[in-house]
Amino acid sequence: MARHNSFVNQAQYHPETLLTYSDGSQISFLNQFHRVGSAVVGYYQGREVFHQKLGLGGSAEVYDAELAGLVTGLSESISFAYKHPEVYYIQLYADNISAISIASQLYL
Repeated sequence: MARHNSFVNQAQYHPETLLTYSDGSQISFLNQFHRVGSAVVGYYQGREVFHQKLGLGGSAEVYDAELAGLVTGLSESISFAYKHPEVYYIQLYADNISAISIASQLYL
């Protein structure tokens, strides 16, 4: 975590870098039913520049939410970069390596 924090502290104000975070989660209500969702947030030069929450309902799994969050994060990041040509690097952070691998293949 210290390494990540150090890296982000250096990158967060760099005018060519957009930082994007994504995560998916599940919440259970009284162990009877569950809801799954994800969220993304983007930071540019130390400011939040976009965020989005996605509800995936009760039939999705957490892995679905991780993928949805990553794809949404990539889409939002690319859209932001098109509008801001000074952005040359997009750093996308997530906590599910297999979802990252699948999502990155969608944009190759």
